[in-house]
Amino acid sequence: MGLGEMITLRCSLCGRFGRYKRDRYFEIAGTRNGPDALNSFAKAAGCERALKQKNAQLDNRCGIGYVLQASFRRRTK
Repeated sequence: MGLGEMITLRCSLCGRFGRYKRDRYFEIAGTRNGPDALNSFAKAAGCERALKQKNAQLDNRCGIGYVLQASFRRRTK
């Protein structure tokens, strides 16, 4: 399984962290639109801050975000 098939999330406020298969993540979120998927996923996971949010774009009380995966390769001489 390649890194592109997994989505890693972290909340900067509560510390929640998780890795999900891409298809499962979008299934839980109910949408494939990035910002909307984050907010929908947080609500589905029971985040109280996300449940209180009315607009994910304007009101960012929930700290959920994507974690970028770095790929490391050994340098060759």
